[in-house]
Amino acid sequence: MMSLLESYRRNVSRKREDIAKLQQSKAKEQAKIVSLSQKISSASQALSRTASDSTAKSKVREIERYQKDQASAEKKIADFETKMAQ
Repeated sequence: MMSLLESYRRNVSRKREDIAKLQQSKAKEQAKIVSLSQKISSASQALSRTASDSTAKSKVREIERYQKDQASAEKKIADFETKMAQ
């Protein structure tokens, strides 16, 4: 009976550690999203100020890349949340 109790305690402890790691990873991704939002805002402002077609195209590609990275980070957060819920 005692070994069964110890086994449950170890499992609970391991699950808590796993959840803590997932929460850290989630926080990193959330920080990444904030940073990317700032970059998108900055690139959007630069896009609105430019008169050059090549600079405008470059800024549009830059914004698209940041948005793709944001979507990737959001997917990772959703995956982390799913794992934490299990």
